Amino acid sequence: PTPYPTPPGVGVRLRDGTASNQGRLEVYYRGQWQTICDYGFSNVDARVACRQLGYADGVVLSNTLTVDGPSSTPILADDLNCLGTESSLQSCNGRWGSHNCFHAEDVGVTCSLPSYPSPSPTSFTTFPTSFPTPFSLPNPTPFRTSESPSSAPSTPSPATEVPTALTAFPTTFPTPFPTPHPTPYPTPPGVGVRLRDGTAPNQGR
Repeated sequence: PTPYPTPPGVGVRLRDGTASNQGRLEVYYRGQWQTICDYGFSNVDARVACRQLGYADGVVLSNTLTVDGPSSTPILADDLNCLGTESSLQSCNGRWGSHNCFHAEDVGVTCSLPSYPSPSPTSFTTFPTSFPTPFSLPNPTPFRTSESPSSAPSTPSPATEVPTALTAFPTTFPTPFPTPHPTPYPTPPGVGVRLRDGTAPNQGR
């Protein structure tokens, strides 16, 4: 049969796997999902398919772990041969629209996300386990009653303590400046606009 041209802009999905990142590889073409034969399908081809699905890498899934496609599902391609630089599986060379396979030979893939190194424990900020003792304020000297310089210090009675003069705050404050009412503008000639029934000249209906 005459092979179909490489199908542009078609979908790719994984089916019947044990996880969302693995399963039988299917390509959507001409209104239906179709399988790919595993003849010549390598990890390079799997990597291209997985990148198209949004993963970073991929490998071929063992045939014993790949669930065969339904007999009613067409087999779309055989002998795919990707270079590894393609942005989609449909850009790879192969026998598109031609095959000599059975569904027992449907290819499956396992896709993977990129791995990131675990952070080193030394990269975390070390917090101190002990803190300096807070400083203490000296005991304030109590107020004393009038006494001669030669008299011995004694603890005054709270009733006789005389505090130093306190700052006297004013009891009266200046009157704030009155807010002048703006003089309403005269109605300009030839214009029929005005404000009515308001509580001030600058507001109203």
